[in-house]
Amino acid sequence: MKKFTYLAATLLVMAGAVSCKKNAEVKEPAPQPTGVMRHVTVSAAGQGTAKTSVVSGGTLIWSNDDQLNIVPTSGGFDAVALAIKNGAGTSSGTFEGSIDSGIEDNTPLYGWAGGAWTYNSGSFTVDMPITQTYVEDGLAKNAYPSIGTGTIENGISLGNPFGVLCLIVKGETTDKVKSITLTSTAKNLAGVFTVNPNNYTVTSGSSKTITLNCAEAVALATDGVNFRIVVPAASYTANDLTVTVTKSDDTTFKVKLGATTVTANNVTKVSVVEPVRPECQKALDDASNWVKIGEQYWLKENAKCIEYDTNSEAYNASWLTNNTISTISSSAYNPWCTAIPDASVPEYLKDQSDKLGMQYNWAAAVGVSVGQQSVSDPRQGICPNGSHIPSISEWQTLNDYIETTDGKGERKAGIYLKASKGWAPGTGTPGTDEYGFGGLPAGFDIGGGNWKMVGENGNYWSTKMAMSPVYAYNPSLVNANDELNVSSYCYKNISASVRCLKD
Repeated sequence: MKKFTYLAATLLVMAGAVSCKKNAEVKEPAPQPTGVMRHVTVSAAGQGTAKTSVVSGGTLIWSNDDQLNIVPTSGGFDAVALAIKNGAGTSSGTFEGSIDSGIEDNTPLYGWAGGAWTYNSGSFTVDMPITQTYVEDGLAKNAYPSIGTGTIENGISLGNPFGVLCLIVKGETTDKVKSITLTSTAKNLAGVFTVNPNNYTVTSGSSKTITLNCAEAVALATDGVNFRIVVPAASYTANDLTVTVTKSDDTTFKVKLGATTVTANNVTKVSVVEPVRPECQKALDDASNWVKIGEQYWLKENAKCIEYDTNSEAYNASWLTNNTISTISSSAYNPWCTAIPDASVPEYLKDQSDKLGMQYNWAAAVGVSVGQQSVSDPRQGICPNGSHIPSISEWQTLNDYIETTDGKGERKAGIYLKASKGWAPGTGTPGTDEYGFGGLPAGFDIGGGNWKMVGENGNYWSTKMAMSPVYAYNPSLVNANDELNVSSYCYKNISASVRCLKD
């Protein structure tokens, strides 16, 4: 019969030592069907004190080197966690272990479990690891909470408030996964939890993120690979949980999960399929589309995609139709996204019209619905994966690098950022486009196709609100002067250009 081994951590007994001997007497209840949780008590010979653990369908054996051995009765077994009791005294301990093989997804699972625990008073805490480690065909290592503060006595069994979320990740078979991060917008997934002494459920925590690391990159398969993460049992609403998969080449993809219920002691399976990126966004991955200025990498043309990329916060947002922002219309934010009509482009700019890109109102640019007044940096918005809408401080960094760090102080930054042609002739200083930024005067639409300053101004969105919620900072290049006007701002409901910045 095959034997599976768990490593149990050193037990800290604060009142009365417990010693495990090779000749420990094993007291096992009458056999029950595989998959039913059974309490198995192992008495330490000569000590009069018992250690209690939980096992399904097998026999529990303690050895003198703290090896916890489980011999399954029929092929499968569950995670086993350790509970310590020391008469009426106080005790604490930690279980560290993993399942290396043999897990059955249809049987109960105990991330940590009890046998005869009660509380003198107050609550009990456990520390759920924020980082877990992938195990092939098994539960993650380091996935079991450590026993924290609290007083334990003889009495009743402690329930288990944790379950297992099994992410079945599917992607290109040439891809390898380096890590998976699970993030909740509403619930704590890890850190220090408080356990309610009345119903033994988690009542608080300290981290909304758990990361599953792969010691070696895991190759994906056609039918998917199982990545198991121990999480608090709970009902998670649609879009609450986001799975971020990081590949061995450091590229990522994100998937928001639908409504998901994780039940205690059980496995919940969810498919995670790498989404197909819009062709327009995918085309921007080529390094030739980006220019380095100082330590920043800028998109060297105005953004022109009408679909959010797959990692964007707005991807598949409920207020979108088919992920395409050009289909959105609103009296308050009209238009959301539009191209400059040919009739509004002056003759001296027409040979550059393919570089003018699309025009977006602020909400469309940063990827929020009407009414949301601010966003946190960084914000991907309409930018391709791996880049974001620049913050106002990042625009300032660009200006300062050109005028100070790069020694161009005798002339303003706008001169070096403007394209060398396409601007209204006869006014202002011609641009040199020294860095390849290629700034063009795409102007802006104040609503209803009322285009202004095409051929004279180039306005670019930032993420930052200005003055009041109806305004946002909108750095600009202007034909009439030589500056990059970082402090300029305008109404959020106008349509203006977007330049993306690499993360």
